[in-house]
Amino acid sequence: MTRYVGSRLLALLPILLGVAAVSFSLVHIMPGDPLDSLMDPQSTQAERDAFAAALGLTGSLPEQFFTWLGRVAGGDLGRSIAFRQPVLSMVVGALQNTLLLAGAAAVFGLLVGSVLGTLAAVHRGRALDRGVTGLSLIGLSIPSFWLGMILVALFGVTWQLLPVSGIGSGSGTDLLSHLVLPTLAVSAPVIGLTTRMVRTHVAEILEGQHVEFLRANGMGRARLLLQVWRNALPNVLTIFGLELGNLLGGSALVEIVFSWPGVGQLVYQAVTQRDIPVIQASLLLVGLLYVVINLAVDVGQTLLDPRRRSQVVST
Repeated sequence: MTRYVGSRLLALLPILLGVAAVSFSLVHIMPGDPLDSLMDPQSTQAERDAFAAALGLTGSLPEQFFTWLGRVAGGDLGRSIAFRQPVLSMVVGALQNTLLLAGAAAVFGLLVGSVLGTLAAVHRGRALDRGVTGLSLIGLSIPSFWLGMILVALFGVTWQLLPVSGIGSGSGTDLLSHLVLPTLAVSAPVIGLTTRMVRTHVAEILEGQHVEFLRANGMGRARLLLQVWRNALPNVLTIFGLELGNLLGGSALVEIVFSWPGVGQLVYQAVTQRDIPVIQASLLLVGLLYVVINLAVDVGQTLLDPRRRSQVVST
C-alpha cells in the first residue's frame, strides 16, 4: 500500500506543475496590459519598469513563470496590490471560508441525496422512485447562483427569516444562520447527482445474488440495507470527494450572490482590480487542493474496497 501511495504522489508532480502553469498563464491571457490599469497614466517609463519588476512582469513568459514558480516554492506568494498585505494570509483565510461552505454543502447534499437515492432504489419503478428521480433532475438543472437569488428574495426580503449577506461574527449560531442559505443553494446539484448515483448503485446491489441469499435466510430489511450500504460506501465516498473538489470552484458565483468571504468572492474582487498576485495565488491553491482531495478519495476508496485493495497489494 505504501508503494501505491508513493506512486500516486509521483504521478501528481506533472499535474501540479500543470496547475501552476495554468494559474500563471490565465492572468497573462486576460485582455489589456495590466500596468495600464494599475498605474497612473502620467507615470514615467522608469516607474512602469520598476513596478513591472516588482510584479515579476519583466522578461519573457517562460522566465516570468520560473521566477514566479521559484518564489511560490519558497512560500512567497507576493503582496496584494489592492489590499497592501501578504497574499498568503488573504487566500488562506478566504480558502477556509470556501472549505466551510463547500464542506457543509457536500455533507448536506450527500446525506439528503443518499436518503433519497436509497428510497428510490428500494421502491424502484414506483411513484416514489419517479418523483425522486424528477426532483434529482431539477436539482441538477437549476443553476446554483439563480437558486441563491431566489432564496435571497424569499428568506431575506419577503419573509426576512435568515441573513443573506456575509459571514456574521464567524462563530456559533450567527455563523450557522449565515451558512444556511448558501449551503442550500450550493448543495442542490450535489443532492441531484448523489440521488441518481446512489439509486443506481443501491439498485444494482439489491439485484445481486448475495442479497437474494440474505433475504432467503431471513435477514430483516434494516440489516439488509446496512449490508447493501457497506458495499455501496466506496462509490459514495468517491461521489463525496469529487463533489467537494468541484464545489471549491463551483461555489464562486454563490459566494458573490451572498457576499460570502471565500475564494470566489476574493477572486472576483481581484479581477475587477487587476490584483495579479491574488488571482494567481487563489487559482493555484484551489487547484492544488482539488488535486489533493482527489488523491485522498482515490486512496480512501482503495482502502474501503476489498477488490481494489487486493489488486494494489498484488501489484
